[in-house]
Amino acid sequence: MKFSTIKEIYGANDLAREQLKNTITDLDDEALNFMPADGGWSVANTVEHIAIVERGIMGICVKLLSKAEAEGRQSDGSANLSSSFIAKAKEMKDEKFNAPDRVQPTCKQSLRESVEVLDSTRKSLNELRKKFETVEGTDFTFPHPAFGEMTAHDWLFLIGAHEVRHTNQIKGILSEQNEAQD
Repeated sequence: MKFSTIKEIYGANDLAREQLKNTITDLDDEALNFMPADGGWSVANTVEHIAIVERGIMGICVKLLSKAEAEGRQSDGSANLSSSFIAKAKEMKDEKFNAPDRVQPTCKQSLRESVEVLDSTRKSLNELRKKFETVEGTDFTFPHPAFGEMTAHDWLFLIGAHEVRHTNQIKGILSEQNEAQD
């Protein structure tokens, strides 16, 4: 979880997106809608959740960076994850979370629609990159329900970490579905 620059976080987030897309590409409706035995979400629901969360994080980052920009806070492009976020993320790495209602999947969105939201949000996030690299993103915080107060850099990192976590979950769902078919 050591990143020196915003560029490195963006690179990690891009890799996480590539892994997600590689995992869900070419899945049929049966695989997309298979419900795991533990009562968890289907693949399609999980991707919708990722899209909802990323859109929300994007909005938080815009607000935090806008506050810093208005105060004239400048950055050299360094990434500075807060020690409290790093500690909490390590502590909760394997913990199962219950998503708040506002980020629960509606179960009404197709995978294509969820991917379109992800693509649109990522485009906006890429447009925000210059601001991340030139405006100090650690001076203001916004609370996360599990991790507490987080800076814009923490939230930016969380985009990829959240996507990796759920990509691994999707792989588990697909594995369970394959076992159920055997």
